[in-house]
Amino acid sequence: MQKDMRLLKLLVIKGERDGLHLFCSTSAPWGDVIKAIKTRLTGEYHQFFAGASVIVELGTRRLTVEEMSQLWAVLLECQVKIKGIRLGETEVKNEVVKLSATESLSQKPLYLAKKNLRSGQNITFDGHVLIWGDVNPGAEVIATGFIIVLGALRGTAHAGAGGDEEAWVMAGKLQPTQLRIADYIARAPQEEPQGPEIARIKAGTIICELL
Repeated sequence: MQKDMRLLKLLVIKGERDGLHLFCSTSAPWGDVIKAIKTRLTGEYHQFFAGASVIVELGTRRLTVEEMSQLWAVLLECQVKIKGIRLGETEVKNEVVKLSATESLSQKPLYLAKKNLRSGQNITFDGHVLIWGDVNPGAEVIATGFIIVLGALRGTAHAGAGGDEEAWVMAGKLQPTQLRIADYIARAPQEEPQGPEIARIKAGTIICELL
């Protein structure tokens, strides 16, 4: 009980006209902040938070790519609508940005697109790509780094297009027409996804795993 109370103090939720603002602790371990978000949004008030628009306030904290992907994954799991992520006074928008990093893959720029990709549309980028929407059948995303789709991925995705086998693809619903990582090709399982999944190369093949 004492541990739960400590976690709850790591996240302050305030309702504003543009949605719910999640103010995250800037000093606590990131793993504890993630637990706090999940505890608050999936607890006894889950029905209230489900479907709500949220803006995550990170303050002075800078996240690695892995930490940012953890944040997106837990928000998707909590069934909230991600409206924005604010770093200090700067809100993430449709632009190329730099994330702090701990690995060579993370040194690439990140392109964010707040839109759904329709059939015939494509994004090709030398770096990482985040789609704040769906990638529909007939649409294509190609990146030399990782690819994150916050909605459903039903089109074609090619991560690590320059041959980087450390790249990966994550989606709220991973149902691609074709999935490529570096020179490896796979198709999504026929079963309906049970939640957000990440696809990466393991032992010479593309493996899809629940987050």
